[in-house]
Amino acid sequence: MTLEEDLQKALETKNKSNQELAEVQLRIINGETLGDPLKDAAFVWRDYLPLEKDLHELQQNVANNQGKQVLAIYSREIKANDDSCVVELFDRTEINGLQLGLVRGELYFDFRNNKIIIPTQEYAHKGQVNLLAHQMPSSENWMIVPGNLELPKIEYIAKHLSGNYNLQLLFGDEVELYFTNPMEFDIYQKAKNRGDHDLKGVLERRFQTIADQNYAGDPEYVKALDLINVEVPSRFKARGM
Repeated sequence: MTLEEDLQKALETKNKSNQELAEVQLRIINGETLGDPLKDAAFVWRDYLPLEKDLHELQQNVANNQGKQVLAIYSREIKANDDSCVVELFDRTEINGLQLGLVRGELYFDFRNNKIIIPTQEYAHKGQVNLLAHQMPSSENWMIVPGNLELPKIEYIAKHLSGNYNLQLLFGDEVELYFTNPMEFDIYQKAKNRGDHDLKGVLERRFQTIADQNYAGDPEYVKALDLINVEVPSRFKARGM
């Protein structure tokens, strides 16, 4: 009997949490597949239902941005008057870690270690990551890391939980905008969060607005690109970097 047939048999039973379902889950973790990585992830990580839609969107982004930049942003939302020892007057986002690489393959999953993998071969790393997993490699300066971007599942699903930690992924021109002008990126991000159907147009308009501004951009972007041997985008370079 195939894995798909075993799963169907298990789902047809009255008790959806029975031993048969657990056995199918273990077989996927050990390397068998339902024929689609997203189906595998949706079943193994089925306790997090919103994750399936997110992973489908992520799979499309990875597929549509082969050879282009990908940026992982690990952050923490800090609320005003949150009863911590430090008084915060305003809500703010604290960036804890950044990882920048080039997409070099299709999205896949490491179920044994609960990780989402974006093939990159190497990437530039700065700051702290894996905050929720309490694994906090830290580097104040950009450093080169061989291998793929390994996104901890617990970090990726944090936006669906009640905590303040988050992992955001940007692709292609989004990465350049992020490092070029924080205010224009914030406008773009709000449109993205609203589900704007013309994000490409929004992105182009933000770059057009920046062209009329005297804003040089973040030099850290150049340092990270140099580490992974990627040419600085012409728009960014033209701004004097």
